[in-house]
Amino acid sequence: MSLYSLSRVSTPSILPITLEDIKNFLRISYEEDNELLNDLCRAVTYKFENYTKIALMFQQWRVTYGSNSLNRLKLPIRPAREVLKLEVVDSKISRTIDPQYYDLEEDSVRVTIFPNYSRLRIIYLAGIAERSEHVPSDIKVSLLDHVAYLYDNRGTGMADKFSLQRYDEFRVFSIF
Repeated sequence: MSLYSLSRVSTPSILPITLEDIKNFLRISYEEDNELLNDLCRAVTYKFENYTKIALMFQQWRVTYGSNSLNRLKLPIRPAREVLKLEVVDSKISRTIDPQYYDLEEDSVRVTIFPNYSRLRIIYLAGIAERSEHVPSDIKVSLLDHVAYLYDNRGTGMADKFSLQRYDEFRVFSIF
């Protein structure tokens, strides 16, 4: 088992569902709730990504692993698109590893040389899509259902009753 720390380096500027998609789904034609609907979409996206460990829109992540002897490191947010940088960190010195010494295989990084290190830092690009129209429709419908639930139940104290288990079909369970 690998212990790691994880942080998002960049947040996508585009949401996985558009305001137009949301308004059509909810049959809303007025403008007054546009800001609220975008806020709900951001909240739903955060909940989905946090629960499933799937990045919907392209975004950069930094994961730092503690010292270990593994040569294959599972990336916690998927789908991994590209390793942007791999660094070996000792004390206050970091060294960038040449890409010829590691490969991205599915959602793991396989390191072919393993110098002695106290931490290994990977910066990578993850996400399903660069544009909202490329997000799979089954995920969009799930997100729209969630937005609709939050919108319909705003102010009732029922907003947190939406079952995240609806997202289970998108999760991949694994032992890290």
